[in-house]
Amino acid sequence: MRKPSIKGLFMFGVFLACTIPFILGCLYVQMVVADETRQDFEKTAFDAMERVAASVNNQLQPANHLISSFAKDERTVQLFGAIGRRIITDSSQLAPEEYQHIMVADQVYRESLHIALVTSTGGYIRYPDFLAKPEFDPRKQDWYRQAVMNRGRPYITEPHLQPDGEYAVSVVRTVEQNNEIAGVVEFSWSLRTLQQEIEKIDIGENGYIVVFSQQGKIIACPKHPEWLLQTSYEMNIPELMYLDKQGNFAGREAETGNGELLYVDVLPNTGWKVAAVFDKFALSKRVGDRLYPILYIYCAVMLCVLLFIYLLAQKKVIEPIRYLINGAQAITDGSGYVPISIRANDEFSVLANTFNKMIHVLKKNTDKVVEQNLEIKKREREFKTLVENAQDIIFRLSKSSNIVYANPVLGIYTGMPSRWLIGRHIQDCGFSSLFASTVRNIVDGKAKDGSLEIELLNKSGETEYFYAHIIPEYNDSQTVETVLCVLRNVTHKRLMEKEMLRLDRLNIIGEIAAAIAHEVRNPMTTVRGFLQLLRKKERDGERQSFYDLMIEELDRANEIITEFLSLARNKTIKLNTMNLNGIIDAITPLIRADALMTNRRLRLELGEIPDLELDAKEIRQLILNLARNGLEAMTSGGTLTISTCEEQGSVILKVSDQGSGIDPKVLKNLGMPFITTKENGTGLGLAVCYSIVERHQARIQVESGSGGTTFCIRFSQVLA
Repeated sequence: MRKPSIKGLFMFGVFLACTIPFILGCLYVQMVVADETRQDFEKTAFDAMERVAASVNNQLQPANHLISSFAKDERTVQLFGAIGRRIITDSSQLAPEEYQHIMVADQVYRESLHIALVTSTGGYIRYPDFLAKPEFDPRKQDWYRQAVMNRGRPYITEPHLQPDGEYAVSVVRTVEQNNEIAGVVEFSWSLRTLQQEIEKIDIGENGYIVVFSQQGKIIACPKHPEWLLQTSYEMNIPELMYLDKQGNFAGREAETGNGELLYVDVLPNTGWKVAAVFDKFALSKRVGDRLYPILYIYCAVMLCVLLFIYLLAQKKVIEPIRYLINGAQAITDGSGYVPISIRANDEFSVLANTFNKMIHVLKKNTDKVVEQNLEIKKREREFKTLVENAQDIIFRLSKSSNIVYANPVLGIYTGMPSRWLIGRHIQDCGFSSLFASTVRNIVDGKAKDGSLEIELLNKSGETEYFYAHIIPEYNDSQTVETVLCVLRNVTHKRLMEKEMLRLDRLNIIGEIAAAIAHEVRNPMTTVRGFLQLLRKKERDGERQSFYDLMIEELDRANEIITEFLSLARNKTIKLNTMNLNGIIDAITPLIRADALMTNRRLRLELGEIPDLELDAKEIRQLILNLARNGLEAMTSGGTLTISTCEEQGSVILKVSDQGSGIDPKVLKNLGMPFITTKENGTGLGLAVCYSIVERHQARIQVESGSGGTTFCIRFSQVLA
């Protein structure tokens, strides 16, 4: 799309500058003219309303006065008593003075069509036609109920159609005796007189007057007599529906859909609405006749002013602005700095010089910004390379603890790409509630930063330990916007510490055992020898069992000392080239005998394996300890499996039982001295096994569950 030119923009601006005052002036003139015309219209309408009100009052006031006098007359009360429950159909049914009383009232109010009297007991008389239907109860008529509701004062009923085709309105009032209603008297008068009076009122060409009852029925409309006793909605008369919706709009004009104007008022004492309907076209024509000459003169003056402003601005404004825009466009397009020269001694020349200086400063600052942006991008690349290639887990959290950035290391541990972690809550990624609560405390300002050690499951399901450092990041208002988390894997460190603790214990125990073994064993040997001599002398004595028990306990103590010596880290071993299967075959009878004695089974699965550098005595002790532990862990009928195989250049020895598994709390400290689940155990058997494995530069792994426990020893020193 083509951009608008300076000239076009300026012309458009000048046009608006001249047009807006023109429009405002036109509106003002139109408002003044229209106001004057409206005042004329309102005066005409007001005069019409006054004449309609006078006509209605001329007919209603005598009726109200007469019916009030008639209702309060004692003769009327006596007449109601004389009628009683009778329906009077002929003058002969009344006394002469009663008939004379009704006839005089009718003659006084000549506009009346008839006079009706209804007693509270159902009696009825209508003068002069004595119209009465069989089984007719006048008390059910609307005008009777309205009179009772408006007790003690005249009430104008809704218009109704008489049997002779005459449209009439009634004035009703209650007649009372001793503060009780004796009946109701009705004066009805024809609407024809009101119609004739309204017909005489002139409100302009095509204008007319409509009179509405309290319930919205049309009482009088000389121009449209077919509308009588109908509502505007029933007749679907658009120009009068607005009146029916809005109610009284006295003193205002309302535009309808067919180009007519309404001026509405309410007649006093009746509640009737009177609408003066005017032809809008006639009003508009009157406004136009006054307005158009003024507008023609104003338009001619405006065009002259616009032409003069354009010619002046073309030389003094548009051309200098074009020079400035061309210079700015050249800089925007990157075509270089072009000095702007304006030959004038006005504000535009000053603006051009200032513009040239500004461009010079802008060019220097732009070069500096470009240089800084290049440096920032370089730093960003370096930082991204550092973070994404770091060995630590680095990620950033929002205030709601959702991940907004994560380096690839987190994806390695969780098994999901880093981009899949974005937007997830940290607890959905495997982090503990303790870690989440620490982050929440930092976001809430309860802590400045946090450091803690946490556990995290890797994608293999193994638990690894991390040291987490949580750092809040603040925005300009010094509130926490994000939280940076750096996690370092300390699993190897924790395992090393555990192993060092175990080895230190073993070393201390071994050193103590080596120091006291000689001093303890010599007295024990002497005591054992004397006990054997005493046992021989009293072979059949009653203390024979005591000697056997003491010798057995001394042997047990000697075995414990031997186990202690086996825990020493620097114990000397004699390595010889041999096959692990041979050692297992040699001790199989011992293990099978133990299994048979406890009603358990032994199964061997020995594969083809290469020779190793082994200490046969220690390997036998290792296998026997693991086998006896497995047999003791199983119930009757269980099977102990000893298997060997070669795997990835290493020899694997496995001892598996079908017991109930090892308690996870015990499993964590397995191999520590004095940790045992047996009632009479020393807790040194597995500690000795771990020491033997370590001296052979092998590794031991334990897998335990509800289906049993497997000890796996991996020998890596395979002979070529």
